[in-house]
Amino acid sequence: MKSAQRREQLQEALDSEAVVRTERTPKFAGAIHGFVVLVGSKWVLMRQISDGGYFDGLVAFRLKQGSRITTDTTIAPTFAKTRPEWPPTAPADIEISSTPQLLRSLAAQYRLIGVQQERKRSALWIGLLDEVSEGRA
Repeated sequence: MKSAQRREQLQEALDSEAVVRTERTPKFAGAIHGFVVLVGSKWVLMRQISDGGYFDGLVAFRLKQGSRITTDTTIAPTFAKTRPEWPPTAPADIEISSTPQLLRSLAAQYRLIGVQQERKRSALWIGLLDEVSEGRA
């Protein structure tokens, strides 16, 4: 699937407040289940929901890594709409146009953030952001 098609599907999910399951590449990347709240040229931000429809934090992923996007037809979306967190929105001042901006804007609003290294199953770091270099991202 091409990035333009992924962006269109994700934008449609955002506009309709649909719960989607986004499968990702590479091999060890898990699927993300939730509401799309921002779609950029490079990154997507979702309000993740856990089994049953409980809100479970934010997840950002690269648009190019979305390999399959499907709409959730279970009871979870209906239940999520009864939660106090409804409707799902993007936090104010989150910038998703580049990796350094994404990390800085998330770290400015949330004390702890997690960063998972691509292509490694257990490479996940959770903590306070110290600095972001402008190198490859």
